[in-house]
Amino acid sequence: MAAAAEQAFTPYAEKVLEMMKGFMVLTSDEDLCARARATEVVGIVAMAVGRARVEAILPPFIEAAISVSCSYSTFRHFYSV
Repeated sequence: MAAAAEQAFTPYAEKVLEMMKGFMVLTSDEDLCARARATEVVGIVAMAVGRARVEAILPPFIEAAISVSCSYSTFRHFYSV
């Protein structure tokens, strides 16, 4: 919806992003798909409403996305090969 609504999604962006934060800090292997989807949603929302509107609140999301490779045994296995 955010991608289709673009700027009209702005009033909902911050609340949706806050909801995604809960998924982006999950660390069990079973949660990998939920975490990946939440990361995708954050990107879609940010692109839809524009960088200027979300730039100030994005750093924790960026850190969570970067830390994914350290959190999952599946990734640790591939990186160690």
